[in-house]
Formats: sequence, structure tokens, C-alpha cells
Amino acid sequence: MKNEKLSWIFSSEYRGSKPYQKILENALKKTVNVYNGSIDIALNIIKSHRSVFHLNWEDLLYFDIDSEIEASSAISKILEKFIAFQAQGGHIVWTVHDDVPHDGRFPNLYARLREAIAQIVDTIHVHSYTAKSLVLNIGANEKKIINSYFPNIAVAYPNDINESAAKKYFEFEESTIGFSFVGNNNNNKEIDKLFNSFIALNSIFPQARLVVAGRRGGYFEERYITIENCIHIIPRFIEDAVMQYVIKSADFVILPYRRALTSGTLSLAHGFGRPTIVPDLPALLDFIRPEENSLVYHAGDTESMLETMIKAIELSERDRYRMRDLALQSAKQADIEILAASLISRVLD
Repeated sequence: MKNEKLSWIFSSEYRGSKPYQKILENALKKTVNVYNGSIDIALNIIKSHRSVFHLNWEDLLYFDIDSEIEASSAISKILEKFIAFQAQGGHIVWTVHDDVPHDGRFPNLYARLREAIAQIVDTIHVHSYTAKSLVLNIGANEKKIINSYFPNIAVAYPNDINESAAKKYFEFEESTIGFSFVGNNNNNKEIDKLFNSFIALNSIFPQARLVVAGRRGGYFEERYITIENCIHIIPRFIEDAVMQYVIKSADFVILPYRRALTSGTLSLAHGFGRPTIVPDLPALLDFIRPEENSLVYHAGDTESMLETMIKAIELSERDRYRMRDLALQSAKQADIEILAASLISRVLD
């Protein structure tokens, strides 16, 4: 007879740069046994335990394969193992984070993979109505879908400094009006438009400063480099301890996205009590409350981005702090414990 305690096996681990899975694992550990590994490991565990296989970031199923033909063959074998896992009583959860592969490779293969996963898995977990519509459009059964808040991932980071210390880290004056962005510079972002808008903003408001920090990159000795005397760039993977300095040095965190389905940066900003400036992409609008915890600009419009940053600067100090409070309140509502409980409930239903 199988051990009755549920085993939860996470695949596609991104924990090196994405705390989402780490905090979900910690929440689930209070109730279930948590493991990390492939579907092969899940097939071994299910021999003695009731098991769940949880797929995140599905493009990692073939990230180390260079050939599309080879990747297609590997995926076919993996999907066969998914079905074998279910045949033994296993439950498969798929959390949908993106609508395009991270590295941009094999877009047609990626689309076919997602369609197959939507058909096979038992539970499809999304964080927005936009994501729900996306999976419905690729053939998912609506009864499989569970929609929950994107969790507050700021809880995974140190949070023990104040705004003054954050500004001193970047040698900002106390009167500095700060903006920041955290994320990889890829095709989903419009970093060039952000830089152009911010240089224009600084010509109007010389006290404005922008911090841009990546989550990729190699060794770089200096704390940051400065361009145009107003943009501070950390051109490396920033340590977790530095995250609070980047976010708390800012009055607003800006998201220069070309496309997005979820946003860890938005979650981080609100979790550290900072309002956001976001493009009017449907998925992001699912997460925010315009004029309360966020300001909105027209996606792809440099002038609109600039006008919205000007609007942010011209807010009174009272209104800026009100938006901070509302941002933090919204983050507290996105409790990882609630998300974990809803997933366990769905699996056991």
C-alpha cells in the first residue's frame, strides 16, 4: 500500500534566479513531501507514494538540446512519461508563467508542446484572466484551470533597510526622485525606450535617477556604472541582499515591457512597498489598480512613458506615500500560503 502522505515533485527548476518556486516549495512542505527532479524521478516516487508532478517553465524540458529535431524527439518521450505517470494515479500540475520561450528558440515546437501539455495535464494553474484565455485558446478544458494571485515573492529576500540606506547605497541625495527596474534585458523588454524616456525626464527634473539591475551576467567589480549622469546600471546578476536597495531607492518601479503574462518585478515592487509604472498590457492590468498602486502608460509609446514618469514626479509626497501603502497592501493579499492551499485542495478534490 502506498504511503498516504502526498509527494510533490517540481520540475524545471529556476530557483537560481526566480524565488517563485522556492517560496511555493516552502509553503507546501508544511503539508506534503517536496522533491525536485524530472518525470523519471516522479515515476520512481509514485511507486510508493501518492504523487504530484508540477511543471513550471516548460521550455526547460529541452533547454540543453541544440537541435529542434532532437528536442522534438525528447519532448515526445517526456509526454509519454507524463501519461505513464497519470496511469499510475499521478496528478500533473502545470503553472503557466509565459507565452513565449525564454530563449526564443523553436517557437513552433514550443507552441505544439504547450498545446500537448494543455491536453494531458490534470490541473492548469494561471495567475490572470489573460493567461486563462491563452490556455483556453490552445485547447485547454476550462474545468482544469485554477486562477490565483501571483504570490508576493519579496518575502524571499532580505528586508531590513530603510529608504535612506537604499539611497546612500547609490550615493543619491535625500531629495532624489528615484525609479528602478529589475529584470533581464530580452526581447520582451523595451530598455532602449526606457533609457531615452528617462534621459528626457532628467533634462526636465535633474534630481531624477534610474537604477537598472539585471538578473543575468557575470563578474563585475564595481557596485554600479553610471551613464548620462542619471542612469545607474548593475551589469551583473545581483545578489539577493542587494534587491532591497534597488527597489527601496526608488519612488516608483517601472516595467518597460513589450509583452508579459506575469511579472516577478511587479510582485517585488509591491512586496517592498513601491508602486509601479506599467504598460497597458492586458495581463499586467489584471494585477494592478490604476491610480492606486500603479500608474499606466501606453505600451510601446515612449512619449506616454515619459508623460507618466512626469506625472509620478509631480505627485505630492502624500500621494506617493499613499500609493506605497496601497502597493504593500496588495502584496499582502497575495499570500503564498493561500496559493499552496488552493493547489493541494485541487489535487485532493
